[in-house]
Amino acid sequence: MRIYEYESDRAELFKMMSSTLFTDTPASKVIVYDIATTSFEAANGCVFLIGTAYLKEGKLMIKQFFSEDITEEPDMLKSFFKFCDNFDKIVSYKGDSFDIPYIAGRIGIFEKDGDKILSSVVDTEALTSGLNRVREKSADLYDYIKILKPAIGLVSTKQDYLQKLVGQRLTQKVSGENVCHFYVRHLAENKLKMLSESVSLHNADGFISGYIRKDLDDDLAHIEMSDNTYYLQDLLSSNADSLLAVMYMTRLGLLFNIVSGRFDINIISDYTQKEKISIEYKFDTDNLQSSVIKIDLNIFDKVLKGFYTNYRDYYYFPLEETAIHKSVAEFTPSSSRKKATPQTAYCVSGGIFIHIPKSYYNLKLTLGDGLKVTDIRYRESFESEENFYPLSLIMNLPYEKQKEFAFHIFLEYAREHLSDLLISL
Repeated sequence: MRIYEYESDRAELFKMMSSTLFTDTPASKVIVYDIATTSFEAANGCVFLIGTAYLKEGKLMIKQFFSEDITEEPDMLKSFFKFCDNFDKIVSYKGDSFDIPYIAGRIGIFEKDGDKILSSVVDTEALTSGLNRVREKSADLYDYIKILKPAIGLVSTKQDYLQKLVGQRLTQKVSGENVCHFYVRHLAENKLKMLSESVSLHNADGFISGYIRKDLDDDLAHIEMSDNTYYLQDLLSSNADSLLAVMYMTRLGLLFNIVSGRFDINIISDYTQKEKISIEYKFDTDNLQSSVIKIDLNIFDKVLKGFYTNYRDYYYFPLEETAIHKSVAEFTPSSSRKKATPQTAYCVSGGIFIHIPKSYYNLKLTLGDGLKVTDIRYRESFESEENFYPLSLIMNLPYEKQKEFAFHIFLEYAREHLSDLLISL
């Protein structure tokens, strides 16, 4: 087993991640990890590399545990667990659903067939204890991001998609998949073939043939991993990119603060321009390029029709082109009025309006004085799907209701400008 350790220049990114996710844990007590495996199932593969990222005296260090031989896998896991004992939060992306169960599966195989596969007895109790300690401190970023998928319209939660979305530039020259196949071929193939001749290993052939790409360059066939630093470096770089991906994806975790209501707002309005207002979203988070997100909103000086949704409670007056509530209209001549329909239960109103997000409108929120968002729909016509509200009404809302409005404005903005928004953080 080899251990590689070196400094990264992304310390500020790590600090941003730590302060965003863990306000009560020092950044020096947070570690990020990612494993590299030869398969998607523990029964058909192994863990051959575990990368970690952590702060040491304010510097971001990358520490990678590399198993040069499949017999070194237990020792590599043991070293990783021991190192993690120094930290309070152990961060991953989908570690709870893949990394930890995969390692648990490997430990189960060591317990059952360790003496046959590894030619030695493995202390699986110590490994299980170490894994449980990791599990107890685990913080899976996926738990944050999965909540955002329906909220802001994420296309996918796959890591490669999110890496591009948040603006991460990858460093490896050979794909992680190809490096994995290379590792399988040159470090596992011969040993597994020999083992399969003497031990009844049902998955030995599948371990090899199922994960070796037939179209890999034949020139790789004679290259030994230990003799070729180029491919070894690509292997380590791919793993380091995965570690950095967790930090980059914390930009999505920051949006989770908005979904969770952990933000403050400031609505800036200049009535003299009558063109736009701005909403500033402020986060109590250190080490961000910007702790404030500003969204500009167009406002409109126009005449609209306000359609009452409870139209049965109104009479329509054709000459005046307006609807009046029955409690008042019943005192007028019956010849001047008719029962209102959804299309005629409206009043004409002019002024400064702001667009209302559909998600906000559908909540049926009470704005004040018993008035709900859905009680009246300000539109250009009945058929229009765009809803507006008087800006003065929004500006006069209590702070918590303004914040609720701003939350839905943010969701709508994020769906349309997500990539630009994330890269700006």
